[in-house]
Amino acid sequence: QQSIDKFIEQAIRNGQANILSKYFFDTIELTIPGSQDSYSKSHAEQLLKRFFQKNPPESFVLNSESTCKNTTTKFFIGTYTSKNEQSFRTYYQIKVINDKEYITVLKFE
Repeated sequence: QQSIDKFIEQAIRNGQANILSKYFFDTIELTIPGSQDSYSKSHAEQLLKRFFQKNPPESFVLNSESTCKNTTTKFFIGTYTSKNEQSFRTYYQIKVINDKEYITVLKFE
């Protein structure tokens, strides 16, 4: 089974909320300017779509990646830069649940 890491990285780089949401767990902890909560998959996709519309992607650089010891949880930290020259520290967490990888936390701060 191929890891979803690269797909997520590419979807963030391209501002594709519809692709990202395919990898969301049923509920996801989402933080974007003006919103911070646990949301359903579909609500989170709508919020993220609006975020990308307001902040169209210029670039996304992954700065670090780590795996929690003795768990199946991976953490990623990067920098998302929009075309309107705003930078957001980006953090996301991928967790294996029932043998599948899901995004459980996504933050643009």
